Amino acid sequence: MHSFSGEDSDSHSCRARTCSCSSPPTRRSIRPAWSPSTSRPSTADLRQLDDQQFSLAWDHEADVRLQIDLVSRDAHLASTPTEVAIGLKTDHPPRVTLGFTGVRQRVTPMARIPLTVDARDDYGVASAGLSLKIETPDPANPGSSSPPRATWRSLAPWPATDLEVQQAHTLELDSMKLPPGSLVTVNAVATDACYTGPQTNRSRLVAFRVVPPEELFREICCASKPSVPSSASKPTRRGPSAASSSRWPGAAPPKSPKSPAVIGRCSARSPPSARCCPTPSPK
Repeated sequence: MHSFSGEDSDSHSCRARTCSCSSPPTRRSIRPAWSPSTSRPSTADLRQLDDQQFSLAWDHEADVRLQIDLVSRDAHLASTPTEVAIGLKTDHPPRVTLGFTGVRQRVTPMARIPLTVDARDDYGVASAGLSLKIETPDPANPGSSSPPRATWRSLAPWPATDLEVQQAHTLELDSMKLPPGSLVTVNAVATDACYTGPQTNRSRLVAFRVVPPEELFREICCASKPSVPSSASKPTRRGPSAASSSRWPGAAPPKSPKSPAVIGRCSARSPPSARCCPTPSPK
């Protein structure tokens, strides 16, 4: 019987592994199933701590898989091989997104832009912030911009073990004193605590153009105004009264030829039996 104490690690630098057995072993063997590595631990690297405790230490720069078995001193019985995998897990870079609400991408110099940063990592987000690039128009050369200047806004800290972090931040342009025509580009940046070194990732770029307040107000009014159909697109029908009045000025228009002439209450086209008025005799 034997047991193995220790847990898999995703670290690329392993320092110790300890194994114990019920009877003091005299022989120990390591049978590794190697991935490419710069260092290969072997039986000679085992260190005996006491009658039942042994340790093994090494440094490596790649994934390592080991098989460890123990052989008893008296009965020479071999234990079931124990597999140990180290460094097989991959620490991916964080994923970060940046969103904004309540405003469009054309804003005034006094705008307050609500931003939301959402960062995720498979082992934990260590830090996050906002990267800003500001371009202002060049007064000496109209139509061109001055060299951009970059600024950094750190978000509130949190435990590096949090797998998902969502924080809101309000970007206030009033304190920047930006003239109309300026361009503010923002993206979110997140960093994890990877064991081989911090990994950083960035969100998509979001750009805001600074315009005069009256220009933005005019754009909003034009966008909200309902569209009126053109008179040329809708044909105009002229009624018979309007056409007749233009052809017969100052007089009542004649009866339509399609309408039968009415005599009293009778129609000239009605059969004689249905007429209420006598028919004049021919001369």
